[in-house]
Amino acid sequence: MFVLHGRSAEISALDEVIVRARDGFGGAVVLRGEAGAGKTALLGAASSRTRPGEVS
Repeated sequence: MFVLHGRSAEISALDEVIVRARDGFGGAVVLRGEAGAGKTALLGAASSRTRPGEVS
């Protein structure tokens, strides 16, 4: 599991999208920011919260 310090708001938002997807609702997430802002780490954290095959 990824641990990101200072990103609780972003993780909570991603968790909400994941829960809604599990409940059958569609959605999309856009991660944007400057190089080195942690976009890949945030995506990795979201992916680690899902079951295999849930996220594409």
